[in-house]
Amino acid sequence: MVSDLHAGEADIEREITPVDNSRLILHDSRGFEPGEGGNLETVVKFIKSRNAAESPQDKLHAIWYVNYSFYNSFLMQLTNAK
Repeated sequence: MVSDLHAGEADIEREITPVDNSRLILHDSRGFEPGEGGNLETVVKFIKSRNAAESPQDKLHAIWYVNYSFYNSFLMQLTNAK
């Protein structure tokens, strides 16, 4: 489910593979919110377990971190509306 108003229900252990590129495997976390520490622990545990994997195909090869702020998005919408 995709929402512009709140975080989705991501499961970092679930593999997401694009139809047009089966060699790319993505894992989505729930994101990081101020005061919420549970997901950080989940992500750190996931990264450590993938780092310890023996098979190269099970290791992480890149981490994509997106810094998105609802407030910044709201300001951009206001600017674009003018």
